Amino acid sequence: MRPRNLAGEPHKRYVTYALRSALKSLLGESGLMVLEFHLNKRLQEDMYEAFYENPHGFYQTLRDLFGPGADAVIRIIAQKETNYPLALGKGFGTQNFLK
Repeated sequence: MRPRNLAGEPHKRYVTYALRSALKSLLGESGLMVLEFHLNKRLQEDMYEAFYENPHGFYQTLRDLFGPGADAVIRIIAQKETNYPLALGKGFGTQNFLK
């Protein structure tokens, strides 16, 4: 499932792009497709929408899938996207996301 059309929602579109790009870089296209399938199924919604609307719920689902390795995935994503905290808001960091 590809991210839904986010025309008119530039902030959400950027966050979706940044997350998808970081995950694709980390997992490759095939790995990303598998992750999207499983997270969309577990979340019962688009994973990118869930990440934007409910980051803690997204993290909990990622943790259910990867166990403690979810923390490493989040940290790697944040490191790959150096502008990521700016897109998500002042003071946002991986530690705040993991809480």
